[in-house]
Order: sequence, then structure tokens, then C-alpha cells
Amino acid sequence: NEAFDFKADGDKLFGTASFLGVKRGIHGGRISAGQITFSVRFQSMSGSQLTKHEVQYTGKISGDEIRFVMQDGQGYPPVEFVARRSDRPA
Repeated sequence: NEAFDFKADGDKLFGTASFLGVKRGIHGGRISAGQITFSVRFQSMSGSQLTKHEVQYTGKISGDEIRFVMQDGQGYPPVEFVARRSDRPA
């Protein structure tokens, strides 16, 4: 399970999004007309190879849900999922 913690300031969006169970700060967050967009960035190490990753999120807000499409920068197919509001702290 992944967790999202958002704070909006006008059309700017701040917060964290977990990816592979690790909280990561969001970049370029925007919220407008019921749509949310942001990315997360991180690095991974495989042997001596350091790889930079950026994962883009686009979501449509509907009540207590956000219907997301997630696309990574490595060329994998997009992943669709629904995030639901939780009363538990992230």
C-alpha cells in the first residue's frame, strides 16, 4: 500500500507520495479544475550503476477518491489506480 499526503496552496500542491513503500517529496505539484499532477524523483543503485528515476502522476479528484494514472520515465506502460482518503496518518 502506498500513502499520499497533500497540502494545497492555491493551485500549487506540496507533500509526499510513497513509491515502493518509501515517502518521497513531490515535485511540480499542481491542482486545478479537479485535476492533480506531480512527479516524484529518486535514484536506485544496481551494482555500480546509479540510475535516476522520475515518475509522473496525473489524477482526477472525485469526492474522497483520486483516480490516478502513473507513468515512469523508463518506458513501462502506465498504471491506473485509485487513492482513497484515510483517517489514519500517513
